[in-house]
Amino acid sequence: MNEQIEGGYTMTTEAKVNRLVKNAERKCAWAEEGLEGAREALERAKELSNILTEYLLEIDWYKFEKQEENEWYLETYGLGEKEADKLILQLKLEGIYGLKSTFRRTNTWYYTGSLRIGDDVFTIMVDGGSTPPACRIEETNEFKEVITYKAICEETGEEV
Repeated sequence: MNEQIEGGYTMTTEAKVNRLVKNAERKCAWAEEGLEGAREALERAKELSNILTEYLLEIDWYKFEKQEENEWYLETYGLGEKEADKLILQLKLEGIYGLKSTFRRTNTWYYTGSLRIGDDVFTIMVDGGSTPPACRIEETNEFKEVITYKAICEETGEEV
């Protein structure tokens, strides 16, 4: 729609859709989706406050988010070994199941397990913890054979 203004200039009031506008719209949609997820996590956290022990509620959780319907993910980050071990023990007392230790190449461990509360399953990852009693760390050196090829021209015998 064009509109006549002072000096004979025409002002366009139509909204142009271009890459800049599309990018901004995409960012808005992403932010709205994130806000919706954060609100749902807040409601779930309030419900959990009535169920979980004070110790678990006071952990500085790095991540708490919904993954799928009735599936949630909690993660700690950078816990010291003693603090992580204390949390792992508390999780066992709370009824976590399938607790599994995993070794990282950075010579650290992390533990994952699940906890069911009502219809919801919470996967919990604890970053840190001591070496499990039945495990030991051994340094391994692997040597891989390197094979190289060269092309030789039959007619001249040159390497190409």
